[in-house]
Amino acid sequence: MTRRTPGPSTRMVVPQGPAARPNAGITADMRGMLPPSRKDGWMPQSRRACHEKHAPMRQAQSMRVPVRRPTAVRSRRPPGARTEVVPSLRLWVVYGGRIKFGHGRAELLRLIHELGSIREAASQAGMSYRNLWGYLQELERASGMQLLLRQRGRGPTAGTRLSPDGEAFLARYWRFRQAVDRAVSREFARVYATR
Repeated sequence: MTRRTPGPSTRMVVPQGPAARPNAGITADMRGMLPPSRKDGWMPQSRRACHEKHAPMRQAQSMRVPVRRPTAVRSRRPPGARTEVVPSLRLWVVYGGRIKFGHGRAELLRLIHELGSIREAASQAGMSYRNLWGYLQELERASGMQLLLRQRGRGPTAGTRLSPDGEAFLARYWRFRQAVDRAVSREFARVYATR
């Protein structure tokens, strides 16, 4: 049954009754033959997998508690007060144009001599044994002297220690470093005293 709507030139037919609902006359046995509808909760397989994958993330975001960030603390130094200024110098002795020896490496040699172990010195310095061992071999080749002596067995003399050449090498570096530090402090005081 159809109803005709009045109009001067256009006639539109509006379906009425069961024809207005396309699935109204379909039984439960026939539903399997219909194409899936998104109203029934159906979605393509790829989209369903993506939906299920991100469901925990969406749930976590909905449960997130807002965190108050700490506000920056302003310095309470009175206006016009001077900040402490000190000189800081990074100094290396370079062998062969590429092997650097400085304060950190000198401390490693001191640790090896005190602990009697390259492995323990590397562990305390936060380095890998392999990297430290490779560096020591390169330093010995570049400096042309044997810096370490390895003594097998047990007791206070066992392990890895600085050789006499190694001890002289390290002492020479410290003398050089202290002379440079004194010169830097002297020049710093002279130049920055007129600030």
